[in-house]
Amino acid sequence: FAKYGRADAVNMGGNKDPGFVFGAEAIGRSVGEGSPTDSSEVEWSADRVLVASSGDLGITFGMIRIKKPEPKGPTAVPFFTIWRRDNSTGVWRYIAE
Repeated sequence: FAKYGRADAVNMGGNKDPGFVFGAEAIGRSVGEGSPTDSSEVEWSADRVLVASSGDLGITFGMIRIKKPEPKGPTAVPFFTIWRRDNSTGVWRYIAE
């Protein structure tokens, strides 16, 4: 999250951060807090990608699949990510999660 986000990115937070979290570094800390560094408890990839005809704004969305769900917990949850780049050849960075 820290690597691929913009400095002005925003995340909707989670259990420990019920409000919005601002900035890629803070989002990375929030999302990664308490997680092992060598593995992930979830898997996800975009099920769909849409890009504006201008080539500078896009959205990915799909399902985050939980590898070891809690009893009676969800096995998957939806996600969406809004991406932006400064021009049509720039690097994609997320701006909202």
